[in-house]
Amino acid sequence: MDENSLSLKISKADFGLLAYPKDFADYMLFGTSMKFSTYVVSGLPIITMSNLIYPAEIVEKYNIGWVFSSLENLNEFLENLNEKDYNRKRDNVLELAKKIRSGYFFKKALREVAETL
Repeated sequence: MDENSLSLKISKADFGLLAYPKDFADYMLFGTSMKFSTYVVSGLPIITMSNLIYPAEIVEKYNIGWVFSSLENLNEFLENLNEKDYNRKRDNVLELAKKIRSGYFFKKALREVAETL
């Protein structure tokens, strides 16, 4: 299965869920997983755990999903989620995906490095 067909299949979901065992949280201090990236480029709002530090920061910074300290109340959250809030997150993640695909962040990093030379 190539990257495009995987992204197409995933984009039919409503959310991307990032939940890992506690001992995996150290891995997410300074980076994200391929799963996170796949969800973003597929346009899925993300539900993640607060102990996954960097993904949680990205979700909050770009307003592309929800961060929970525990998944215990996830069912209640989903039952009470309104369409307006969901669509706002979906629009934000689609905008972020567009920036990633166009190389916006890579180009920005190159400009910043060039300015320091």
